Amino acid sequence: RRTLEIIIENAGAERGTLVLDRDGEFTVVARGRKDTGIALQDIPLADGTEFSPAVVQYALRTREDVVLHQASVDERFGQDAYVREMRPLSVLCVPLVERAKLLGAVYLENNLAAGVFTRERTNIVHLLATQAAISMENARLYNRMEERVIQRTRELRTARDEAERSRLEVSLVNQFGRQVNSSADFDEILDMIFGYIRDHYSIEGIVLGLPNADRSKLFLHRADLPERFGPEDIEKMRNTPVSVDEPGAVAATYRRKRSASFTRVRASESPADILIRDHFQAKSALHVPLIVHDEVVGLLTFLTFSKHANLRRIAGGIETFCEQNADALRTSTILRATEDARRV
Repeated sequence: RRTLEIIIENAGAERGTLVLDRDGEFTVVARGRKDTGIALQDIPLADGTEFSPAVVQYALRTREDVVLHQASVDERFGQDAYVREMRPLSVLCVPLVERAKLLGAVYLENNLAAGVFTRERTNIVHLLATQAAISMENARLYNRMEERVIQRTRELRTARDEAERSRLEVSLVNQFGRQVNSSADFDEILDMIFGYIRDHYSIEGIVLGLPNADRSKLFLHRADLPERFGPEDIEKMRNTPVSVDEPGAVAATYRRKRSASFTRVRASESPADILIRDHFQAKSALHVPLIVHDEVVGLLTFLTFSKHANLRRIAGGIETFCEQNADALRTSTILRATEDARRV
């Protein structure tokens, strides 16, 4: 603001406008009069008022000074809409160029007398305006650099926090893995696994299915669901075994040996999928196979019943956790089968 005031005063102008390049678009950044003061602006050059955009555009295009001693009779701009309406007497527009780079332009008017902008005054405007434009450009670049530094610092802090969370999660999983492997009791291991997942992830329901002897079907072994679901609901799930050859997400996960997550439980002809979707009204599901030596020893299904929950975001952590503890479950299953055989 002060810069344009100094230029207007030293050039003998009544009013002035400063135009600068802003990311490839010439923009009016300051405008005002000697008697009323200067106002900062941020509008495109073509939308500017109280000056002739045509004169400024000519100076920017040619990189030449435009000096009009009586603008209304000038051959180039006498028919310009602004000049015809306002009939300015003296007009000066100076392009601002520094090291072959076009920074903008300064536009000045004096409507009290013709021929105000002499060569001497034009040289003064060149000096003042160019120095001012350089200072403003440097300040803008500094601010942009500072914003980038702040953004980069924020990104690095976020990445560091995420790395720290991942490190702590890995540490907790490893610690938990040692605890699980120290136990040989199947139900005790399940209690630890289910409890860990509930404590560390936003999971509302966990279902474990185990294959039968010929691995043709998956039968419910355990289901931890919200309290609103009673024993009859668990029994309904128990009476709906999954054939590994049937369509649907549960059977496909078992066959493909790959996890599958759905932010919205899809329509399917599979009885198990229909049960999850229609009876239990789950909003999202994550099916994770428990694999040991390339053999599926069980299938865990994680359910959420809130439409705002998103299992995809935590799927990676759950999959890693299940992968690390599948072997313990398999070992405890074998030991339990051995104990049952001994009793018989």
